[in-house]
Amino acid sequence: MLMDVDASTSFARQLRRVIVVTMIVSFSVAAVGGIIVLLGDVWSQTAGQVLATTALTGVTSVTVFCGATLVGRPVQWFGILTVVVSVCTLVLLLGLVWYDLIFDHIGWEWIPTASMLTAACAISSLILLLVRHRSWLVRIALALTLGLIALGTALTLIAIWAENAFDVDWFVRSIGIVWILAALGIIVVPVSSLLLRQSAPSQPDTIGSPSPAPDARSHEGVLSPTSMDRISFAASAAGVTPDELIERLLGTPGSGPRDDPDGPEGPDGPEGPDGPEGPDGPEGPNDPGPPSVPRR
Repeated sequence: MLMDVDASTSFARQLRRVIVVTMIVSFSVAAVGGIIVLLGDVWSQTAGQVLATTALTGVTSVTVFCGATLVGRPVQWFGILTVVVSVCTLVLLLGLVWYDLIFDHIGWEWIPTASMLTAACAISSLILLLVRHRSWLVRIALALTLGLIALGTALTLIAIWAENAFDVDWFVRSIGIVWILAALGIIVVPVSSLLLRQSAPSQPDTIGSPSPAPDARSHEGVLSPTSMDRISFAASAAGVTPDELIERLLGTPGSGPRDDPDGPEGPDGPEGPDGPEGPDGPEGPNDPGPPSVPRR
C-alpha cells in the first residue's frame, strides 16, 4: 500500500514537471517569435499572426498552470481536464489565426464555447486548491461558488448555441445575476480562507489560557516530552522515581547539588558513621589518654 502511494506521488510530480516545462518552452518560443516580428515589418499579415500566436500561447500557459496546480491532489482529475481543455482551445484558436477556412468546417459557436470552458476550468482549478480547508464555512462557500460557476457556464453556453436566446429578457438577467454572485464567491472564498488561517493561531482556548506549541515548550521553561522520557528511563535504571533522581542530582530548592548518600563508601563516609577510627577518635572509646598529674 505504501509503495502504491509513493508511486502515485512520484507520477504526479513527474506529470506536473512535464506540464510546467512544456508550458515554459512553448511560451518562450512564441515570445522569441513575437520579439523577432516586432523588430521587422510589424504591419504584415504574418507579423499579426505571430503576435496573435504569442498572445494566445501566453494566455493558455496561465490556464495550463492553473490545472497543473491540482496534479498530485485529491482532485487532480479536474486539473488534468483543465490542461486538456486548454490545449484543445489553443489548437482551435491557432487554427482560426493561421487558417481562415476553419469556419467552413465548424461553426463560429465553437470559439466562444472553448474559450468559456477554458476560463471556467482555470478559475475552478484555483478555487479547488481550498478543498481541504478545515473550516466548514469555507467549504460551504467553496461548494456554492463552484456551483455558481457551473450554472453560469451552462447558461452562457445555452445562450451561445440557442437561437434568439438573448432576446429573452429574464434569461439574460439570470445570466448576469449568476455571474455576479460567482464573481463574489471567487473573491470572497480565497480571502476568507486566508483570514481564517491567519487568525487561527491567535485564538485562545475556550477553557483556560492558551497552551504553548509543542515545539516551543522547551524554550519556555518546560521540559520537552523527549527529555521527560530520558529522565524516566534513567530513574528506572537507577531503581528510583524521577523525583528522587532529580533531588539526588540537584538537591532541594535553594541548595546546591549534593553527593550520592549511598555512594560506594557507605552512607556516612569511607569507614563508618564516625570517621575511619571510630566515634571517639583514633584510639577508640577506651583510650586512657595522657597520664594525669596528681594535685598536691
